[in-house]
Amino acid sequence: MLKLPNAGQSFAEIRRGDFLYVDKTRYLREIVAVGGCHVLSRPPRFGKSLLIGTLAELLKGNRELFKGLWIDSSGYDFKKHPVINLSLTGGPENGSAVEENLRTELHEAAKDNSVDPNGPDFGKDSSPGDILRKLAGTLRRATGERVAVLIDEYDAPVRDVLDDTVRANENLAVLRSFYRSLKTLVDKDLTRAVLLTGAIKPVFENGFSGFNNYLDLTFDPEYNAICGFTPDEFLSCFGPYLPDLLDRLKSGGDMPAEADREALAKKIFDFYGGYSWDGENRVLNPGSVIEMLGSGELGTRGFNSITPSFLMKVLKREGKARDFRETVPVRKNTLNSTDIDNLNLDSILFHAGHLTIREKSKNGEYLLERPNEEIRRAWDEALLRFFPGTRPKKP
Repeated sequence: MLKLPNAGQSFAEIRRGDFLYVDKTRYLREIVAVGGCHVLSRPPRFGKSLLIGTLAELLKGNRELFKGLWIDSSGYDFKKHPVINLSLTGGPENGSAVEENLRTELHEAAKDNSVDPNGPDFGKDSSPGDILRKLAGTLRRATGERVAVLIDEYDAPVRDVLDDTVRANENLAVLRSFYRSLKTLVDKDLTRAVLLTGAIKPVFENGFSGFNNYLDLTFDPEYNAICGFTPDEFLSCFGPYLPDLLDRLKSGGDMPAEADREALAKKIFDFYGGYSWDGENRVLNPGSVIEMLGSGELGTRGFNSITPSFLMKVLKREGKARDFRETVPVRKNTLNSTDIDNLNLDSILFHAGHLTIREKSKNGEYLLERPNEEIRRAWDEALLRFFPGTRPKKP
């Protein structure tokens, strides 16, 4: 059997180290074929960084990493393009720190593309947006190819300070200015592909105000499983690991002695599945599944990763807990609300992965519900920790 990957491993490390990789390359070929700008919102621990890294290797033309995967036999040409790959993580910051982090990321991207980051075009007096435009122009002239721009955690500078609306709006202003420069690159047809991934979709909607020329993959049924494992993917890729897991769970008393492979699969789906962005097809949380197989234990995969601190900060600011015993009806435009000062609580919970789409009603509403047992337990733990005296209710 292939080795199970670890959180944070890059696509190149997974492929070169003989780790298991669930093939998502057909989605990436479609993104490259369509071109333009794409945005994808998924909860934490859903493999967004791995998706970005895989697309980066594809656009760099590193075909050897894709041998045996779907795209290798699809006719894709593996043409080499310059790639500007950015991650906007960095913890709670103010506007000036966000700008400096962007400059640092862009300087690293310049070095990755053999461009001197200390040149006059990339100095401290240049805004991150100016550096992006100049770097893209430099790479276009040097290679003769259009540039790919990949941005992971597009919402992190705002998401990490959602409990502080002053800082959130300050950081959003920096992102809006930066994304305006990205819009210019797309409008001038200087980009081969653009993909931005994050968790809180309203941050993107607000930051890209006025940018009408992008494709939102978040609710597109064709991309429902671009991140996460479908039941079929789980059984076909992870089936060989289930007999050992079943024995370990039986010995620990977590599964009855008569339980079989089908009973275990159902238990895993109930614990870690249920996520949907189209109201019909459902996927499992990949981070939780990998950690569960590695540890041999069912349960929540850690309070801080399942219940992000920013979510609890927002709830404490609102001064209320949320009861999930019933479905929650919302409109799609509510889930994409751009008012940072007054974000809808159900929208935040949905994008954080604590609610998912159960179904779409005939009147255009989405019915939201808790996706699985892991979230129910993590939520109950969160209520007890952040709202002392709260008694979680059974669904």
